[in-house]
Amino acid sequence: MTGKFEQALAKSTLPRRLGDVQLHYEPRMWVGRADRPPRAAIANLALVAGLAFGIAALGSLLTWAAPATVAALLLPCVVAFSVAVFFEQRDRRQRAFAVDFAEHLLRLDFSTRIGSMPRTVYVEFDKVSRLELDAQGGAAKVLTVDFEVGGAVFREVLIAEVAVGELLAAERVRRMLRAAVGLERPAHAEEDPEQPAGEKPVVDSFG
Repeated sequence: MTGKFEQALAKSTLPRRLGDVQLHYEPRMWVGRADRPPRAAIANLALVAGLAFGIAALGSLLTWAAPATVAALLLPCVVAFSVAVFFEQRDRRQRAFAVDFAEHLLRLDFSTRIGSMPRTVYVEFDKVSRLELDAQGGAAKVLTVDFEVGGAVFREVLIAEVAVGELLAAERVRRMLRAAVGLERPAHAEEDPEQPAGEKPVVDSFG
């Protein structure tokens, strides 16, 4: 069954790009990788300011300036470099996902909110509880996935900034992913009477 699904995927007309994500098929898995945003102007400005104050502080040391003068130049130098590093890390965050058909796993790659440290989470297909297109703001949509880890349900973004003109392609991708993880049901399927009515609250982000 998995082999047939992979063959159908490889021959399908799924988009190579959707929203802010590049999509491509690799042996046994389907991969999506979000664009890296360009470095923010504030990071460049902070870097220039740090260099300027650093050079001034070095000059003051070489000319035997008063300690207070050196400290007054070093402090903004350290602050400016810290700001540059913070915004550089924030802007270089990148998320990605991979649907592994052989292992029945959804791999999520993202950066944590604190420290922008890279993190990878492997989610078994049967732990995925929801995969839908949600409103992002205005007419744009975002494809999100809900999954269970350690008894809690988390939500992560797979594809963002899906424009109106991409909604048909996004719907095809949504249906493909839902079928891959086993969320699609026949239209006539009845609800399981043993399924509890209440749902676990969703944590907005796993990071």
